[in-house]
Amino acid sequence: MPEAADGLALLRDTILPVETDAAILADWAMAGAFGLLAAILVSILARLVLTHRDSANRQEMAALIASRKLEAAERMLAQVRILHGMALRLDAGSDAAAGAHWLARLGRHLGTDFFTAGSGADLAEDLYRKNPSIDPDRLDREMVGLIKRAGGRRSW
Repeated sequence: MPEAADGLALLRDTILPVETDAAILADWAMAGAFGLLAAILVSILARLVLTHRDSANRQEMAALIASRKLEAAERMLAQVRILHGMALRLDAGSDAAAGAHWLARLGRHLGTDFFTAGSGADLAEDLYRKNPSIDPDRLDREMVGLIKRAGGRRSW
């Protein structure tokens, strides 16, 4: 039996496999496949987010078009409901649609002064008046622009 010191001498060196062109090519192919998979996942997520945003804008525009058939008081109420929904959607997770100043917050969020200095400044009070002073057609025209402007805003 060999002695302990000789036993260590009998161990073989660790030999790594020789890197071949096929092994290098397989590494690059795997990295490419992972990169392609990551790009596909990012594009799917982006499409989901953008589709949701477009869908909300289409629903708001459809509701606005449908409100044109209503009487003036009912039409204004429908328009305010659409604006309220926009406030909730654009400022999700906050109290943007609560309180007396939700129209002013919506205007700041959309970058317009329509609800503070424009002809829509009396909209909140007009909801409670017997004879509203705001013109539903003017509000309708302004809302088309607001809905389009809201399309570029984050909605999640």
